[in-house]
Amino acid sequence: MTTRLDVPTVSQAAYETLHRMILSGQFVPGQWIKEREITEILGISRTPVRDALRMLERERLLVSIPHRGFRIPVPTVKELHDYYELRAELEGMAARLASERATDSDIQTLNNLWESAQSSLLAHDVTTLAERNDEFHRHLAACTDNDELVASLLRLRAGIDLYRNLSWAQKPRPAHTLQQHQHILFCVTNRNALAAQESARVHIMDSLSIALQGLATFQSNSGAK
Repeated sequence: MTTRLDVPTVSQAAYETLHRMILSGQFVPGQWIKEREITEILGISRTPVRDALRMLERERLLVSIPHRGFRIPVPTVKELHDYYELRAELEGMAARLASERATDSDIQTLNNLWESAQSSLLAHDVTTLAERNDEFHRHLAACTDNDELVASLLRLRAGIDLYRNLSWAQKPRPAHTLQQHQHILFCVTNRNALAAQESARVHIMDSLSIALQGLATFQSNSGAK
């Protein structure tokens, strides 16, 4: 199936399309991204595809191997620990501040995002579910009105979202994620800042433990060391 993109925004649109495909798990860790195949999928020339691939490399969603091309990275155990430990603290801070600063409209938006994610789970729509998951965390951070915190989480989340596929491959995880989001939302709604902070921190560290299981399973299935 070919998806045609408008010329004026072709590089950016190619980047956004590939970004969604990677984060929704349509490409797996270790998979090579072949430029020619991407041009055929998107129905565009190679130049904007190369631009998009470079943009994804800068976000560390792809790695460039000299003379071979681009590949979806496979995380190490240390990388997983580093990412999730830092994010746990930042997301906990975001949940605490959101409990103190979110408006009623903000909380309603969080609730709408959670309900949309729940509907996507029931419909087995993994792509939309992943998008709503990201939007929930982005809006939670935005509720803090702390621009530096929002920017820090945005930079960190690209790597986390890539590795999330390792945990979501564990079948109960998406449903459990929504349960944990619901509890964070409950704490924020009730302005319980410390409970919200701990709930968010536990949610991220729980994701770490499941991502480590997913990495071990991936390595076992692929024969990776």
